[in-house]
Amino acid sequence: LPQQPVGSSASALAPSPPRPLPVRTSPAEAGAYWDRQTLTSFSASQLDAFSRLASGECPLLSRAVHCGRRAGSSGGRRAAATRGGGWQALALAYLEEEAFLARRQAKTMLRHVWTNYEARAFGMDELKPISGKGLDSWGGMGQLLVDSLDTLWLMGFRDEFNRAADWVESHLRVDRDLNVNLFETTIRHLGGLIAGYILSGRKGLLQKAVALGDRLLVAFTLPEATPPSTTGAISADGTPASVAPMPVGGGGAGSTGGGSRLARLTRALVRFWFGNSAADRHAFVP
Repeated sequence: LPQQPVGSSASALAPSPPRPLPVRTSPAEAGAYWDRQTLTSFSASQLDAFSRLASGECPLLSRAVHCGRRAGSSGGRRAAATRGGGWQALALAYLEEEAFLARRQAKTMLRHVWTNYEARAFGMDELKPISGKGLDSWGGMGQLLVDSLDTLWLMGFRDEFNRAADWVESHLRVDRDLNVNLFETTIRHLGGLIAGYILSGRKGLLQKAVALGDRLLVAFTLPEATPPSTTGAISADGTPASVAPMPVGGGGAGSTGGGSRLARLTRALVRFWFGNSAADRHAFVP
């Protein structure tokens, strides 16, 4: 290592930290182009980009919006902002670029996660991110798979969706005694099955949803003031099984807050949507 010059200090030799670039405010022209509600929905980085564009500079980290000169250079700064419809046109191009990059990144992340899940833990409840091993932590009901059905469809992963739906129709079993978390099973499994059916029209998903819903509905007919956080409603014969309770979300009063009022409201909603008999309930199923 080179020796420190005599009479110098380490602090004097250390490079000075880079000065942060100032975050600008939205230009006054933006108020005439967007209403107040729209302006408040933009992030600080987006407002900074609009300000730079209005000043004839390039937004930071932007590739699609081409300016005549680099930010901070002298000369020709206004010409870049006004060319091709003014800075407003560049601002819209900047927002379109942001949306495109966000969509591409989201799809890339989903493809990475789902490819590994299919290869390492397909049909299991979850994939452990460090060990890369599958784990059935929700009773072996394909929790991650069922919960992802609507996401796969909406993001255009139709082949992956069809493989997942095939697994649900051929391997997902709800006609067994199982200690389940009522809340999580309702939003993840029942919600995933219904959403998958609505989006794709696959009758097999609807049949699984009806079979699961029939068993979960038993929890709302029990004499307790509130539905239990864990219910044995998933059973072979559709009647409550004797199981030990499992807290929702790790337990705590907040998980089932609301007491009997919430229970009465929930029960009223269930009766309104599903009726008191199987015939009434099926009348609401498309």
